Amino acid sequence: MPHAEATATIATDADTLWRVAGDFGSVGAWHPWLTSTSTDGAEPGARRTAIAADGSQQIEQLVHIDPANRYYRYTMESTPLPVADYVAEFRIDPIDGSSCVIRWTADFRATSGQEADAVDTVQSFLAAGVEELRQRHA
Repeated sequence: MPHAEATATIATDADTLWRVAGDFGSVGAWHPWLTSTSTDGAEPGARRTAIAADGSQQIEQLVHIDPANRYYRYTMESTPLPVADYVAEFRIDPIDGSSCVIRWTADFRATSGQEADAVDTVQSFLAAGVEELRQRHA
């Protein structure tokens, strides 16, 4: 199963970054590829609709959230991407009192037969989001 991962060290404490990026619906406010997101809740089972700059949309479902440990896991229900069985995790881990590591990972199955292209697309999406958070909190 293909795997994509993006990580970065962020020059802010983990709790502060979690308040900015840990809400399941917040990704539309900070990810440069998205113009908006909407959610129907914040508990497992909630759905998030993400609208990309090109107008495409994907629908994701929150599977697990643990605010105390600053992570959530979600699945992709509908997407224009050539992927299926998509499970992602967004995590913020403290390094010390003034910095943290953000990790955004995804495991999925490529549906197009073009596994390398699917991995590149997902990897680029995750990396763009992590890099945006790093730059905003430099």
